[in-house]
Amino acid sequence: MSIEEPLGKNLGCSIVKIYVGSTNTEFIVHQNIICSATEYFTKAFTGAFKERNGTIHLPEECPEAFSLFVDWLYRRRILLIAKQAHLNTLVKLYVFSEKICLTHLSNKVMDGIRIMCGKYKEAQVTTAMVGYVFKNTFLDSPLRTWALRDWVNHLDPTLNSGIPDAATTKDFAKLCTENEDFLEAYFCYMRTAANGKFPITRSYAAKCMYHRHPLKSMCYIGKAEWVVKPAWDSE
Repeated sequence: MSIEEPLGKNLGCSIVKIYVGSTNTEFIVHQNIICSATEYFTKAFTGAFKERNGTIHLPEECPEAFSLFVDWLYRRRILLIAKQAHLNTLVKLYVFSEKICLTHLSNKVMDGIRIMCGKYKEAQVTTAMVGYVFKNTFLDSPLRTWALRDWVNHLDPTLNSGIPDAATTKDFAKLCTENEDFLEAYFCYMRTAANGKFPITRSYAAKCMYHRHPLKSMCYIGKAEWVVKPAWDSE
């Protein structure tokens, strides 16, 4: 289904149910719209091993992230709310979109993450977030690259050395211990940063830097749509 076509024309009458997370949160979605978005769900509901009763269970996924996915399916927007919990959910949505090979959504979510972090200094790329990204993304994942860079850039805010200071040494050691790819990625990044001049991760100027696109295709240079509170919600 083309995203330019009228939505109502393509919904159809068939619906499917998706149960998400350990809580089995139920989502009811039009089969046409979810299957046209990605081959992952096409195979799940219409393939040789289809779910005959029109239901599927995704126990390892985050209900909040899947809710944003459903919102995107119907509205073609990435909902952005100025709150740390929402940033955490966007990261999980990116991981889910990468898992189901929905590159266009991954790019849009990456836009949203970068916009939030560029607009709000309170937005934190935490140690837990970096660990989650490294455990759940591919080696060449743009989110993995960006999260590592942003985290390193904030390790030593005084000297901007990228080297853990007294306050961040334990976090650094934890990431190295729990994620076998992290240490190698860290040193690769440090080698490419000449004279401590790290790439600016919280600028949205180079919009396509952390996208994936097919060869010889142009970037849409899209803008995420904002639904935000006037100030950062610290609760």
